[in-house]
Amino acid sequence: MKNQWLHILILLLLVVSTLQASAERDTLTVGIYHNPPFVIKMEDGDFEGLSIELWENIAQSADLNFRYELYSDFIGILKSLEYEEIDLTINPMDVNDSRVNKFDMTQPYFISSIGVAIPYLNRSPLTVFISNIFSLAFLEIILLLIFVIFVFGFFLWLIERRHNKFQFRPGLLGLFDGLWWSAVTMTTVGYGDKAPKSNIGKAIAIIWMFTAVIIISSFTASIASTLTISGLQTDIKNAEDIRLV
Repeated sequence: MKNQWLHILILLLLVVSTLQASAERDTLTVGIYHNPPFVIKMEDGDFEGLSIELWENIAQSADLNFRYELYSDFIGILKSLEYEEIDLTINPMDVNDSRVNKFDMTQPYFISSIGVAIPYLNRSPLTVFISNIFSLAFLEIILLLIFVIFVFGFFLWLIERRHNKFQFRPGLLGLFDGLWWSAVTMTTVGYGDKAPKSNIGKAIAIIWMFTAVIIISSFTASIASTLTISGLQTDIKNAEDIRLV
C-alpha cells in the first residue's frame, strides 16, 4: 500500500514538473533596454514606447505569453540572443550581413526623415520686399515708433516752451518743433537746430537718448525678422500646394 502511494506521489511530481517546464517553454523571454521612444522604462517599473506597444499588440493577437528581461545596453542583448538566453528583442537594430546570418530579423518598420518643403515662388525680390513693406505687421511697428516719438517730443515741448520760446514755439507749431527734435535725436542725426536748455528738459533728453538706442536696435531687428518671416511664409495647405523647384 505504501509503495502504491509512493508511486502516485512520484507520478504527481512528474506531472507538475512537466507542466512547469511546458509553461516555461511557452513563455517567451523578450530582451529590452531603455531606448526612447521605442522602449521607455517608467518610474513604476512598467515599460512604454513604440516597440512595446507594437509587440504587446502582436502578442495579444497571437495569444503569446512573454516576460521582459531588462538589460543595460544593446551589447548584452546581442550576447544573450547568441547564447539563446532570450528568445527575441524588440529594440531597434541595424540590419547587416553578420546579424542576418546569426539571427532571424524583420525588416525595419520605423523610418524617419526630416525635410522642409516650400512652393517655388516665381516673384522677384523687389516684389516680395514691397509687399512686406506694406504689410500689416510693418505698419504696426511704424505706428508704435511714431507714438513713442510723439510722447517724448510732447513732454519736451511742454517743458521747453517756457524757457526756450525761439526753438520750441507755443501752439501747434511748437508741438511740431518737439516732434522734430525727438525724431532727429532718435536717429542720431544731430542737426543742433533745437536743443533743450532747462534742467528738466535736459533730463528728458538724456532719457530719450538712451531709450532711442534701445528702440532703434529693436526696431531694426523687428523689421528684419518681419521681412524674413514674411518671405518664408507660404500658403501650403495640402500636398497639391507643394511644387518641386
